[in-house]
Amino acid sequence: MSSTEGAWIFLSHSTKDWEEVRRVRDLLEEKGHRPLVFFLKCLTDHSELDGLIRREIEARTWFLLCDSDNARSSSWVQAEVAYIKELPEKHHEQIDLNDPIQTQIERIDRLCKRVTVFVSHHRADEPF
Repeated sequence: MSSTEGAWIFLSHSTKDWEEVRRVRDLLEEKGHRPLVFFLKCLTDHSELDGLIRREIEARTWFLLCDSDNARSSSWVQAEVAYIKELPEKHHEQIDLNDPIQTQIERIDRLCKRVTVFVSHHRADEPF
């Protein structure tokens, strides 16, 4: 799969887990997807940040929720996860950053299978 064909996947994570999240981001990119990893340092007004994150979640379809002790202690991450889960048209998978990498890859692959579409068609219909 080329990088232009992959899905935009929003990664909900704690900034304290940056190294682990980078590894997850790299795995998604290797699979041809475009992970979104935000660290909005310029925003200090919490009401502005909350609205921005909500609008970004509303604009996306695919989410990977990166769970960890840091994520569970972050009110921002908990608010993101709760909002994502309450929107029925959003698709998400959750990984625990403390799990072995192979377990994380299996969960990532489960999400990637859902965002990948195979179009079956007759050869005569190929131009369409």
